[in-house]
Amino acid sequence: MKLPPYGKMGEGYFEAIAAENVPPDFLPSDTNRDVSWHKWLLSMKDLMADNLWPSYDTTTGGWNGAAQDFAEDLVRFEVAMMMECYQTNGSF
Repeated sequence: MKLPPYGKMGEGYFEAIAAENVPPDFLPSDTNRDVSWHKWLLSMKDLMADNLWPSYDTTTGGWNGAAQDFAEDLVRFEVAMMMECYQTNGSF
């Protein structure tokens, strides 16, 4: 069974990510800070997709990263956790 993400980030959030500037305290090993920063971000995304939470590819409708084998379990756990929070507290 393929479970796609059950929510979608707002367009404003996507725009903020795309426009993100390199943090002033980011110290790359080379002189091109922008390129180094984006390479680092991609490497962190890949690291998380392999070890923590897979990334969802909207073009293929599938999960990416070694953690994709656990995507269904992760989504089911998160939904169950959110339901418990809502039932206990009346909100998320």
